[in-house]
This record gives sequence, structure tokens and C-alpha cells, in this order.
Amino acid sequence: MKIEFDEEFDNVIIGAGAGGIAVAKLLSENSNKNNTVLFEQHFAPGGCGGYFARGNPKRVFDVGATQLVAIQNGEIQNKIYCLNKKEIIKFPDSEKIENIYFHFPNDNTSISIDSRANIKITDGKLEENEERVLKNIIHFSNLTSKEIWVNLKYIPKLPINSIKELFQNLAIFFRMKNKLILFSTFFLSYLTVCKLLGLKNNFKKSHDILNSLLLDTVQNKMKYVPWIFGSMGISILNYGIYRLNGGMRSYFMDLAFQIQDKGIKINYQHELLSIEEDKNGFILCILDRKKNIRKKILANKNLFLNITVWNFLKIYKEENSFKKKLSHKIKNKSSWGACALFGYFEHKETYPIGPWYHQIFFEENEIEELKSSLYLSVYKKEQNNNIRCFTATIHFKINQYDHQKKEFYKNKLIARIEKTLKIKIQNCEFASPSTYEKFTYRDKGKVGGMITNAYDIIFKSIPSVYKHPNKSSKLFFVGDSVFPGQGIVSSSISGVIAWERATNLKFSDLE
Repeated sequence: MKIEFDEEFDNVIIGAGAGGIAVAKLLSENSNKNNTVLFEQHFAPGGCGGYFARGNPKRVFDVGATQLVAIQNGEIQNKIYCLNKKEIIKFPDSEKIENIYFHFPNDNTSISIDSRANIKITDGKLEENEERVLKNIIHFSNLTSKEIWVNLKYIPKLPINSIKELFQNLAIFFRMKNKLILFSTFFLSYLTVCKLLGLKNNFKKSHDILNSLLLDTVQNKMKYVPWIFGSMGISILNYGIYRLNGGMRSYFMDLAFQIQDKGIKINYQHELLSIEEDKNGFILCILDRKKNIRKKILANKNLFLNITVWNFLKIYKEENSFKKKLSHKIKNKSSWGACALFGYFEHKETYPIGPWYHQIFFEENEIEELKSSLYLSVYKKEQNNNIRCFTATIHFKINQYDHQKKEFYKNKLIARIEKTLKIKIQNCEFASPSTYEKFTYRDKGKVGGMITNAYDIIFKSIPSVYKHPNKSSKLFFVGDSVFPGQGIVSSSISGVIAWERATNLKFSDLE
């Protein structure tokens, strides 16, 4: 029986998050760009790094990611954004965040760590020798990850899908100078190395600081994170964290315009409903929300999915060994949920005018659900007034979230911010795990990557490539649900990896 398709494409990209839009940008420089299309379910690109506007006057709030790293010349985000064979493109204006502030309400301790690993205790104190050990851990993280950051243009294939990719990764490894340190720590957890560097069990604040930084970067705690990824997560401040003056939308919207200018069509408000297989490739049922009509699209060569694994399992209609393998792989994988606050308060003269970043821990008598650090990103002061917008996120154990207590959670978190910063929040909205589930199609609001250790990456990774039985069509996952770590850089790297696998080209060869 012959199936009629509304449209056929060589390359179909689903999702304009960091991974999907990286694939689209790289394909836009290829000769087959005219046979490529990108579908995005929302009205704008960005995925979990998107934005929304509220109020009168309108204020724009970042969702999820609020900062970027690797934006200097030659670095991965800059290279993706500025890649253009015909003209020079300037990266959006930004400001570097020089310090992260950590607040411990139990004893009113406040600690700041700058990009050079200098630790300043403004209130309270640490245990004897704790400051020295914490500084050594951060320095060692910076040392061991420096070569990885420098060589990041040689993108390692992760998760590893074949013996060939294993040897390709080894070739990248042998380019690096600190091979002995990297190899000796590869299979060790971050916690193990920290203990070797002097971290004691009673250094509770150091444990909290390191765990919170890792949860914010590689989505797991010290005892689960391999040193090689943990060191990169901890070293991000040293490497450079930047807040874009125009917010994350200035990155994603501009990238989308570049891609469209190159001839790749981006269809917004188009939702993927199902995926089936046909002898010619993958059949996609896509809902055009604006016109309320369904389309059948054929991806006859490459299908790139910037969607979560959970959502894929719901919409993938084939019952084959790949689906069973994928279901089995994620069955016992743990993940976190997230709640977020979006609001603003009146600026105080004692605060810096530029962007700043806080991590606020919980009091001893805090309810069980909120026993996690709150990540508070404060935007640059608005012009002509004293308003500071912010995004605050807290990790949530999904099985503990009680939807009936939503307002209670919101008020508790607002109180935590107001007490710590000594401010009065004027307006605030609350996003629960169910909000994330609804708008980002993440099962129960799960966020971040699920790979937890080096062994998993090599032997038990979630498969990120599926070869169609016709042997000419392939499906690629991109995004943080299949790649270790979270955030824009990790998701962008996953897009680069998928592009390299699909085209047999090398990111390092691009100028």
C-alpha cells in the first residue's frame, strides 16, 4: 500500500532547543541544506533555555538556563553561533559573572568564590583547614579540566556507540597534556578524588558547595559523578560564566534567523505526535497548531530528535528491539524534577549593577521537599529604574512533590530569598514539575542528563543512534537526556556529535 506524504526531507530536526538548533546551524552550511526542515512545538526557539514575557511593561524572563559558557573566539558556543562562510558574525554582548555566592541560613554563613578560586568568607566560618582543602579541590578541578576545555573543539563521541568511536575518543585523549592525571581519575568518582585531596566528612559546607555546583552543571552529586565530568562542572566559573545582555533569547533567536537566512525552514507551533517506520524512512505525524491540521512528513535520511527519551517512548509506534532496549536502559535511571520562581524586586545600591549568581541553602528545620539549594540568577539592573528580574530554580525529588502544596512551596522559597538578600519581592510566578512536564514534555518534570558514571558512558549508555532497517535512514537523539551533563553547552555538544555522525564531517575542521 502506497502512503502519501505531505512533504519529504532528507533531514528533519524536531525541537529547536540547544541541541536541535546546533544541528540546524551546522547543516545550514552544508550543500543539502535546502532539503532540511526544523519543527518546534513552541512559538520560539530555546527549549528549556527559552523565555517568556509578563507584566506591563513587559519583562522577559529566562526559563532554565540563564548563563552561557564557552562563548569566546574559537570556543564551542561562539563557533556554532558565528559559523558563516560568507560574513563575519559577532557574538551577542555579555557580561562575565565573577563570583558565585553561597548562603547557609543555619549559622548565617556567606561565602563567595571567584573565577580564580579565591574564597571569601563574609559571615560565619568554616572548619579548620576547610578553606584550604576547598580551594585545593577547585584548583585541581581547574587543572585537570583545562586541557578538556582547550580541546573541546575535538568533540568526543558520547555516549560511545561503537569500537570505532572508542578509538576516535582515545585519539582526542592522546592530544592532551595531562594524560596521566585524566586517566588515573577517569573511573574515580568526584567524591573519591576530593577525599584524596583532604575533604573530610565534617567539612559539611564544602560538601554542600561542591554538590550544589555539580547538581547545577552535571545534574548529580559527588559520589555519582566521574571526576572527569565533575572537574568540568566545578571549573565552569574559572573558565567563564557569562550572562547575555539580551538574555538567552538573544542567542537562540539570532541563531534561528541565521538558519532561516541560509534557507532552512523553521516551523513553529508544530508538535510531533507520532513516529512510525516505512521502507523509505521515518514517518512523522505533526500537528500544525496554528491551522489545527495534521501533516505526514517523511524523513528519508536523517531524523534528529531534540526531545526527551520519555516523550520518544510515548510517541514511537514501533515495538522493536531498539524500543525495548531504550525502555530497559532508562527504567532504573534516576533524575530530578525542578521548581522555579520568576520575579523581580527593587534594586539596592549595595548590589552590583551587573548580573550576579547565588546559591541559597536550606535551614535545618526546612520541610523535606525543599531540602535542596536554591539557584538564584539575578539579571542586570534595568535602565531608567531600580528593578532587578531573577530566575530561581530548586531541584526537587519528584516522588516528594505534592501539587496541593504548590502555593506553600512558592511562599517558602520566596521567604528564603527575601531573608537571605534582605529584599522584598514585588511580583513572582511559580513553575512546578507539572509545568515543566506540560511545556517541555518531560515525564513528571524530570530535568537534566541521566548518565551517572564513567562505566555507564562506555558500557550502559542510553543509545543515541538508531539505524533504520532500510540501512540508509538514521535516527539521532540530541539533548541532555542522552548526553552526560546539562545546560546549553552539553546539549550543543550532543547536536555537534549527531551532526558529525550523520555527515561524517568534523567540527574541528570548520572555520
